[in-house]
Amino acid sequence: MHKPEISVIMATHNGEKYINKAIESVLSQDADFELIIIDDCSNDATPSIIKGYGDKRIRLLFNENNMGITKTYNRGIRECRGEFFTFVDHDDIIPSQSLGKRASVLKNNTNAVAVFGKSLRIDEEGRAYKVKGYPLSRKQGPIDKRVFESYMLFSPVSPWDHGSFMFRKAYVEELGYYDEELVVADWEFVLRCCRSDFDIEYLPEIVYHYRAHPNNFMRKYRRERHWVRDKRLAMAKHGLPSSLLYYRYFIESAKGICSRISYKR
Repeated sequence: MHKPEISVIMATHNGEKYINKAIESVLSQDADFELIIIDDCSNDATPSIIKGYGDKRIRLLFNENNMGITKTYNRGIRECRGEFFTFVDHDDIIPSQSLGKRASVLKNNTNAVAVFGKSLRIDEEGRAYKVKGYPLSRKQGPIDKRVFESYMLFSPVSPWDHGSFMFRKAYVEELGYYDEELVVADWEFVLRCCRSDFDIEYLPEIVYHYRAHPNNFMRKYRRERHWVRDKRLAMAKHGLPSSLLYYRYFIESAKGICSRISYKR
């Protein structure tokens, strides 16, 4: 059985509106990959859309019960045959050469657990309106993980989108899979990577297109959960005081108040 270099994990639940664009963006990549699509009990046309491709690189799996996004991600990681893996949500897309470029970075640094890049924000129609990246680095290479961790803790905006990351599976297995008790499992796992002996590489190129819309897969999931509570739990897991989180929100609230005062003047 052929063992691909890269595994792409796509979790989906009722993704009929955009999943064809997500799948096609992966299938158009010039890289050695498999696409693992896990359907989390969809009740729309999603399964039939996927089956319609008939591409041998696609592996379609079904959850017997609705497991939620984190457990589905972990199932995908376990199913990976590739040395590296990444995620593409069913309403997002990846630009050409995204897989190959990130895999190349990981191959050139054997101590790297992950590489991440910039994300392009697109609207429901696919129109670009914003680029999201790590503002404290403009060049490719290993990031200063202490600075990155501080940025994660104190910035109100995450410096990355989940799908912009590509991971080395062997090192992820050493660190452990996503914490299925947390809605912020991806955030906590990146924090775990920061606190490991492995490198995290930054590629200052757009490697992911995140589609912002009212029913966005990740946004909808997080909106329904206790976001702040789970971040407190994630921080406690690493011995970080929850006061850091509240300090951050205090700063943002103060900035908002000051801006309104300045505007009135």
